[in-house]
Amino acid sequence: MAQYKNIAVLTGDIVGSQNLEPGALDAGFAALVQAADWLRRTQKSEVWFDRFRGDGWQMAVSNATTAPLALALIWSGLHSLKIRTRVALALGDAQVPNSDLSASSGPSFLASGHGLEGMDRGKTLWVAPDCPLAWRSTFPLMEEIAKGWTARQAQTCDAALKSGESLNISALADKAGVKKQSIHTHLDRSGFEAFATALEALTDASTKYD
Repeated sequence: MAQYKNIAVLTGDIVGSQNLEPGALDAGFAALVQAADWLRRTQKSEVWFDRFRGDGWQMAVSNATTAPLALALIWSGLHSLKIRTRVALALGDAQVPNSDLSASSGPSFLASGHGLEGMDRGKTLWVAPDCPLAWRSTFPLMEEIAKGWTARQAQTCDAALKSGESLNISALADKAGVKKQSIHTHLDRSGFEAFATALEALTDASTKYD
């Protein structure tokens, strides 16, 4: 059985899933799978993802430094489709037998699951009280920025997040088939600079937990 220290577990469910257009829920889960696949390919972390109970999901990353980017991509991927999710985040030791999240156990899985179940009505983010202070103070601010994204802004932010430090406006514009000014406008109006700065700070603050 694979055992990990300080594994980050994100447990969530899609908000208002019963009111989504036909096919929208599956599209949302496809976006989550794509985020997990991208993280798995590009980050120095094991990444697991699973869907459960129809509109529920769970993602886990073995390195704490990957957790901030994982949550950012969850927001950008789903907001690109005008879909919102609740998320409960916890950090701690865990066992992941045969890479099977459904059979996983440990404090981080328990805390994340209970955090989602006990989340106050109207809330969409819960960060475990024993998580780093930087996470507890900054993730809610980042969520507030993400809540204001239009679908096009979220798509642009998603592409920018995946470009990392080598943000190339011309390349983003070419890939999206739009003018560079359009990319600049979407990033400016989305508050991406502040969002990305917070993400960088959280990633740096997380290195001590790897």
